[in-house]
Formats: sequence, structure tokens, C-alpha cells
Amino acid sequence: MACKVVTSAGFDERFEFAVEYRLEYVGRRSAQKLVKALEEATSLLEQTPLVGALVDRDSDEPQPEDLRWVVVDSYIAVYRHHADDGMVMLEDIFYSSEDWRSVVGN
Repeated sequence: MACKVVTSAGFDERFEFAVEYRLEYVGRRSAQKLVKALEEATSLLEQTPLVGALVDRDSDEPQPEDLRWVVVDSYIAVYRHHADDGMVMLEDIFYSSEDWRSVVGN
């Protein structure tokens, strides 16, 4: 059964900024590559929502709505799988060299 992938306002804002940055400073192909990478990640998460690695946590027992992450080109997308709703929520996206774990830390 496929999940519905939705995005938070924070995710949308940061992703749009990343695309606009690439358009202005790197080029159209780079921006298109990022958009395509998100489309591919979204498709993967629709079919396999638990594919992403768990974000480090204090407990050894995974919880149903633990934060997970996947690579989207040179970015890290952080998400939660809401099994009861059949939904994946893309919470935020970070450039891979950012200290994103400290921002989303548990």
C-alpha cells in the first residue's frame, strides 16, 4: 500500500530557497537535478516509507513515528512515517554539510 508524502511549511521554504539558490548561482541544470532528486526520494518513500535511516536517539527501541532521514542530492531530508494515517511527512531539509543532527536532535 502506497503512502502519501506531504511536506511541512519549513520543508517547502528551505527547499524553495535551495532551488532558487541553484538557479541563480549554479545553473538551471543543477536546480533541475535537485527537483528530480526530490521526486525520486518522494516516489521511494511512497512505496518504502521506512527506507530512511533513523536519526540518532536515546532509546534503542525504534518508535513508529521516529525521525528518519534520506539523501536528496546533496541534501538530507528529515521525515516521519505516520503509519496510522498512511502518510510520510517531510519535516525539513538541510544541506549535507550542515550540523543538521543538532537541529533535529532528540
